[in-house]
Amino acid sequence: MIDLDGAGLAFSFPPLQARLDALLEAHIAHGRQALLAEPRDAAFGRLMTRYIYSQAPQDWRDRALVALRALTDAHIAEAFAQAVRGHWSATVPPLEVGFQRTLRIPDDGKDHPLPPGLGSFPLKHLDACTGAIPENWKARGGVVLPMYQGEALWVSFHGGYICALKLGAGGINAISGEPWRRGLSRQPQDYCVIPGQSWLDGFCVGKGVIRQFVAMPLGEGYTAEEQVTGRARVGGVQLRVFPMRIELFFTKVVEPVLPRSLEELLPSLLPPVPMPMPSYGVTTGAMPMMAPCAAAPPGGGGAMGLGAGGKIRQEIYTDTKQLGDYDLEAGVGCFVHVVNSQRWRALTGTDPPQPPVTAQTYAQHRLPWFDYYRDDGAAAVGGSGVLAKLKSVFQVAREKQSSVFAEDASLPDVPVVHLGPGDRPGSVRGWRGDPG
Repeated sequence: MIDLDGAGLAFSFPPLQARLDALLEAHIAHGRQALLAEPRDAAFGRLMTRYIYSQAPQDWRDRALVALRALTDAHIAEAFAQAVRGHWSATVPPLEVGFQRTLRIPDDGKDHPLPPGLGSFPLKHLDACTGAIPENWKARGGVVLPMYQGEALWVSFHGGYICALKLGAGGINAISGEPWRRGLSRQPQDYCVIPGQSWLDGFCVGKGVIRQFVAMPLGEGYTAEEQVTGRARVGGVQLRVFPMRIELFFTKVVEPVLPRSLEELLPSLLPPVPMPMPSYGVTTGAMPMMAPCAAAPPGGGGAMGLGAGGKIRQEIYTDTKQLGDYDLEAGVGCFVHVVNSQRWRALTGTDPPQPPVTAQTYAQHRLPWFDYYRDDGAAAVGGSGVLAKLKSVFQVAREKQSSVFAEDASLPDVPVVHLGPGDRPGSVRGWRGDPG
């Protein structure tokens, strides 16, 4: 199931919830008797050796002992059931995918840091559009997104449930450079894993290097699709998400954080420990943080595709799991139709966002760029030989003797903020078919 969640897409898997609930109930039935059989005084004694409890005042320890003596089997069984169900029984967390406006990086041969996020692109249900919709678009379903010619985007990912996500541009896999396929591949890896991969700014052209996603009209030779296939037939962005098998997710992620002993359960059954209130200095004038990222041709009808822009330092991480860990039958896909401003108005009756600021203007104001690192030893995929051969939109424009990207001069030295892991801060009809 796919929903519009604010300005992004939320991929969820309702059938997984029923199976997860069944696993949780089985865990409750299996573990309840073991907890009830544990000696309560021994569990309480172990709990009191933890630092926070060892520092508690004597009057709290006296009240805690009274509460311990008053516990019945029913109290413990109910607390255990509530702790096991907890958040996981409310919902399997969806995978949220956002489309972020950003600066177009100059194609000057340099590997640039991550550009900032400049806000989300608006999305509109294709089925809710009031303008004329091509028949092949109707078959694809999905959503519509407006971009200006030459505008860049990055795609953000957030979710607590382990998923493999494929992203295509005009039917070309943005990671492997191969034609779009429904399943998953490891040789080469044609997907990224969430959590772990928080964003994707472009086509994977080398190890630790991408070429930025840049919107260009179909039919003029700029897009990756046209360069790889020789045709301007698909356009847009394609997404397909495969969740981890629920039984494996339960074993790897859910079960390790469930209470395994009465000692772990007791804090929810005893009075809260009084905590001293820390004293904080008063600060004023906090500096706002900016979130880091990541005319139609004849007959084109305003449809856009993605071409390759300048180079950015970014790693796409190698998956350490097996393909069999993912539920390939539960995959959910969405087609994102990218259109120019004129077509957006015709389809939705609303104005597109204001044109984006240029990277040169941003740099002149000494605003921050970003660099990201992971310290867990995660390896990066090697990059696609097919995508490495792409001509950038600037190179194609130069060959055409077009002045569209004449302003793509190198940037001055820019301030770079170094980031650690995780810092870069209605139902949509699913797309089931092939890119065509």
